[in-house]
This record gives sequence, structure tokens and C-alpha cells, in this order.
Amino acid sequence: MKIIITIIFSYLISIPAFAEESYSCIGIKTVGFNVERKFNITKFTPHKWIIKRSNNNSWNVYEHDKSHPEMFCDDLNSDVFDKLKCDGLYGNLVMSKTTLRFVSSMYGQYIDDDLNTENIAIEIGECSKH
Repeated sequence: MKIIITIIFSYLISIPAFAEESYSCIGIKTVGFNVERKFNITKFTPHKWIIKRSNNNSWNVYEHDKSHPEMFCDDLNSDVFDKLKCDGLYGNLVMSKTTLRFVSSMYGQYIDDDLNTENIAIEIGECSKH
């Protein structure tokens, strides 16, 4: 019995521990059209995004301090590029896992809302891997 326990223990400690891969992304510049200013070009406050894997191993984008995902991602991994392409109801985001840069667009409900109450913006930023 001691031999079996020793073998199992030796096997378990030889398995590398994998940390959950995630990215923290911060917008550098965000510009777009402000509805309240009759669609004049406006600078907006950049977003803070968290990109991490869900329980089913797919990638999701969360706005900082939010518990529900804003966007769901496809992992576009090939010899040419290594990117995450993420889409949500009101925007999208593309991030390079190589350069750790991203571009996102937010269009809110502008295309669905007769009142045109949503701002439209594009954002560039950088990410760090965790």
C-alpha cells in the first residue's frame, strides 16, 4: 500500500501546475461620436477589459469589475497570427496575443434604437498577460 501511495504522490508532484491564462487590457485612446453633442467627434474615457477563459475553455471579455461577459471570443491561432476575435451585442474587440495590443469598437444600440441614444466609439490599447 505504501508503494502505491508513493507512486501516486510522485506522479502528482511531477505534474506542472498551470495558471489560468488571462489578459488585462487598458485602452490608450478612445474616440467616437457623442449622441448628446449631435454626433460631434469626442474623446471618451478608455475602458479596462479582462479577457479570460470560461469554464468551457472559451475566451470571454469582461469589463473591469463586472461579473458577466460583454463579448465572446474565437481563438484565431495559426502560423501567421495569434489573435482573439471577440464579438458582443454592442461591440467587438480584436487582440493580438503576440503584440499584446487591441482594437475595439462600441456601437451600443445605435443601429437598433430609433432614439439614437448610444455613443459610437473606437478604442486602441495594450494588454498584459497574467
